Amino acid sequence: MRILLALWMLVVISWSSELKIIAAANLKFVLEVIKEEFLKDYPDASIQLTYLSSGKAYAQIKNGLDVDVFFSADLQKPQRLFQEGFGLFEPKIYALGKLVVCTAQEINISTDSVFLFSSVKHISIANPKLAPYGEAAEIFLKNKKIYEKVRDKLVIGDSIGQAFLHTKSGGAEIGINALSLVIADPKMSYRILDTSLYPKIEQALIILKKTKNEALARAFTRFVMSEKGQRIFERFGYGRDE
Repeated sequence: MRILLALWMLVVISWSSELKIIAAANLKFVLEVIKEEFLKDYPDASIQLTYLSSGKAYAQIKNGLDVDVFFSADLQKPQRLFQEGFGLFEPKIYALGKLVVCTAQEINISTDSVFLFSSVKHISIANPKLAPYGEAAEIFLKNKKIYEKVRDKLVIGDSIGQAFLHTKSGGAEIGINALSLVIADPKMSYRILDTSLYPKIEQALIILKKTKNEALARAFTRFVMSEKGQRIFERFGYGRDE
């Protein structure tokens, strides 16, 4: 029976060998590594990765986007999709994200007083209405009771990826960003922010019910959740859901 099931899975994968994934922008570096490792075991498969803010990705899926798997930067949007009938099964938390303050300049970011420096005229964050990391950044600043003091300094990116580019290019002296993006860039200095000052960033995935590539989608998400996949996420600064 197991042999027949394995043969059936291989046939399905050979028939539907392209996987379309839409993912939160903080995953840009780690998912490329995950994809490369996964394709070693599935060399005939093709994986198309698109990165957007989680809010925009959610909206596009609701509007009929042709996609197999959604990797969000939060749990709420995949849960909503499942409750609205778009998901094949309930979302799975694949990683815990972390916020950092970062800079590409010679700025002392060792304390949170950096946000109030007169030399810091721009602070880049992602759009809180679209990006979970942007929402977490805003909550962090409010919990530090400095949001109103720095509000006029904020430079808002559509996604955490765009906010990262604002800081890296020097358009903003500092930024609040995802550890997973800055950890891979030697030109960026960073400090991990106090996790007690913002909500836990539970990042979840969901396979969409309309997928034409269920076998391959399940195989890819299994790899993400496997010990090997989780170790790759840890290399990029993510935590594991316990």
